Amino acid sequence: MTLGWLMGRPPLPIGTAANTRRARRLLAGCGFVGGLLLLQAVGAIGDAPDPHDPADSVVTYFRAHQNSVYVSTALASAAGPLLVAFLLGLRARVRPGGSIAADTALVAGLTMLGLLGLNELIYLNLAWQADTIGAAEAKLLFVFTILSAVVQGPVCATLFVGVSIAASRCRALPRWHVVAGACVGLVVAASAGAFAQRGYLYADVQQQVVGGVFVLWILVTSACLSTGKPGSPR
Repeated sequence: MTLGWLMGRPPLPIGTAANTRRARRLLAGCGFVGGLLLLQAVGAIGDAPDPHDPADSVVTYFRAHQNSVYVSTALASAAGPLLVAFLLGLRARVRPGGSIAADTALVAGLTMLGLLGLNELIYLNLAWQADTIGAAEAKLLFVFTILSAVVQGPVCATLFVGVSIAASRCRALPRWHVVAGACVGLVVAASAGAFAQRGYLYADVQQQVVGGVFVLWILVTSACLSTGKPGSPR
């Protein structure tokens, strides 16, 4: 039942302009709220140790930041369903421009969320067992989360480029967003070679770059969907 039905108004037929606007704004809302929650989840963890720091520093850090990690996990858990809904809705919106590109982008987006969720579980494990876990084991798990950027970058690139390809064909997003998304996708794909010990291709740097770009892309895409500017179907 909808509020309109309860008030005696007949439901709008599927496909009407009002329903389309409502669906677009709901989709944008999922992206906005989910993206902001994910941003807060990342920020709650704070400035984690550098992979080159001694193993003891990892245990010390997660022991001192146990509560922050618990908060981060709660925020990430709340963001997850919203972002899954956002990706599913975005896929439906751009699919008229190409089912292969849209479906590939959806798989890439869900994979990215899965990778971030896995990292979050590892952080939770390190915080929960901070008083009992060995330093060497803790560092091994922590470095794994850093090196995940090697996979996250290409996965994000697939998401960005796939959405850009499909959206360019059906005008689901503004042209500037399509071009920017494809270009940013090529930039984050560079993290596949993030094996340097320092500098831009240092995995610790790439993890922050890819994660930040992913959240920014979600927020910008949500803004485009919410405004319904020319270039996106109304």
